[in-house]
Amino acid sequence: MSPVFLFLAATAASLLAVVYLLYTDAKRARVFRLDRRMALPRSARAGWALTFAPGVALLALGELSAFLVWCGAITVLAWLVAARTPIRD
Repeated sequence: MSPVFLFLAATAASLLAVVYLLYTDAKRARVFRLDRRMALPRSARAGWALTFAPGVALLALGELSAFLVWCGAITVLAWLVAARTPIRD
């Protein structure tokens, strides 16, 4: 497989896990006074495992270049996602 495709797939999977962690964070919901009834069930270990599993998979496949780009991309994208103020309905 192409390293670019592997990088994009790994980044998308990790970003979905980061969004899951974001929407299940009780502290974030409390600070922004979000409706807790809409919260998803929290499983922090599973969320963190799903966040970093694509990186481990890239290393296992021997795709070092894709892994390094994934490290940078997921760092920046996770920061951008977490820095957004939630929209209140």
